Amino acid sequence: MGINGKLWRLIKDSYIDMKSAVSVDGMISRWFSMKQSVRQGGVLSSFLYLAYINTLLKKLENSNNGACVENVFCGNPTQADDITLLSLTKNGIDRMLDICYDYSCFCRFNFNATKSAGMVFGETTVTHKRLKALRSWKLGASPMEEHDKITHVGVILSANLSSSERTNSACSKGRSALMSIMGIGIKIYGINPITSTNLYQKICLPSALYGSELWNSLTQTELLQLEKMQRFCAKKIQSLHWRTRSDMCTSLIGLIRVEAHIDNSKLRFLGRLCNMPPMLCKSIFLTRLFSFKLNCTVRKLGFIPDVHRILKKYGLLNYLETFTDTGSFPRKQIWKIIVRDRIREYEQNQWQQRISTDPDFDRFRLLHTKLNEPSILWKIALRKPGLVPQLSLLLRLCTLTPAADNELNECYKCGLMYNDVLVHLFTACHALDEIRNQFWSFIIDNCDVEYSTSLNQLSDEMCTCAMLGANFLAPDPPHHDTYKLLTAVATFFNKARSMILATECMKQN
Repeated sequence: MGINGKLWRLIKDSYIDMKSAVSVDGMISRWFSMKQSVRQGGVLSSFLYLAYINTLLKKLENSNNGACVENVFCGNPTQADDITLLSLTKNGIDRMLDICYDYSCFCRFNFNATKSAGMVFGETTVTHKRLKALRSWKLGASPMEEHDKITHVGVILSANLSSSERTNSACSKGRSALMSIMGIGIKIYGINPITSTNLYQKICLPSALYGSELWNSLTQTELLQLEKMQRFCAKKIQSLHWRTRSDMCTSLIGLIRVEAHIDNSKLRFLGRLCNMPPMLCKSIFLTRLFSFKLNCTVRKLGFIPDVHRILKKYGLLNYLETFTDTGSFPRKQIWKIIVRDRIREYEQNQWQQRISTDPDFDRFRLLHTKLNEPSILWKIALRKPGLVPQLSLLLRLCTLTPAADNELNECYKCGLMYNDVLVHLFTACHALDEIRNQFWSFIIDNCDVEYSTSLNQLSDEMCTCAMLGANFLAPDPPHHDTYKLLTAVATFFNKARSMILATECMKQN
């Protein structure tokens, strides 16, 4: 390895008469001698372990018992001290286990058979039950168990190649992560939802989507489970009712779909593979890529077919074609920006299409026009935390869905008939005349005359939308006027709060 002379003697001397102690809460145990292994937490420990175990990995590779991708050997992928043995036959696995046991005897260390397990992929349920009872696994003289599922480097693997349990675990992790941080103030009138969303994206999502770069062939049922997890978190963050429409609650805090997050991680992983220097992982990737491109495989499953579909979905397939033709691919930071912008554009278009055809969103699509940006109400709450209770009520009103066409209800306060409870409260209900007059006086005194006049000339429905945060007046009002307007509306609703909460529409929502 090129280590000799003084450097070799220095490393050797550092492991002569080596002693260690355990420190817990400031208390140090007695010192004890260490005659095997490497220093715990030592700078050189990982390198020395790799040098130590490399001989075993070479023996396994030279045995020709492991699995290969075309002519690339991949029968013993290793992560730190976890060694995985892959073979197409049970006999091949047995011979590789014997090599590991013989090497451990030669080097005077023991594999823990109770922490090792065997797994067979691809068998039908009936065949698996029949053959599992006949198979035996041994590491030397110690028996090993055969498992139907196992967690490897944090990813759940199933013998029947099903990913449903992994998806259930991901959803559970996402919800649990949110619940674990709710104690710091993620609740109604607590931390601003924009801040809470940042915590969700940095803590909860990574926990739930760990290893999602290699989640292949997810079913629509599994994707729906993941989306439900995110919707649950979005409603908890904003303290919205569980019946709030999903596209409303997620867009109000600028969340894109979980599927888009998974696509993003896969595309960025593709970028790392394409820019990776020559090594085993790169060889396996290129072999699989060109096998797919040249139609050398019958069953097109796994990462390559999945990422090919995703690239086509976002209009990025030309980058992969350029890579296969010339070997050129955008660098990490450039690729990250390209992927981010394409996914945001695609998600915005998909969201616009969904809400444009649904009558429940007739008002909402005027109030909130951009998926990737939080609601202006939550932005105001960042600058004026004292208005959070009023703005929370205002935002909840934004998520109300209008009543069915021609469905009239009688106001229990003033006796007038109405079709839209919000329009009625803003413009017609006699029980709120005094509050409404105070509101308009505030608008006239604090906003520009042109803006006040334009607002007064709008229809009742458009005026309601404007007061809830829509910004469609021409010419656009100055920025400070928009904030003043919403502050006044929040005050209006705070005074009318008891009546609003008593309406049938609010009860149903």
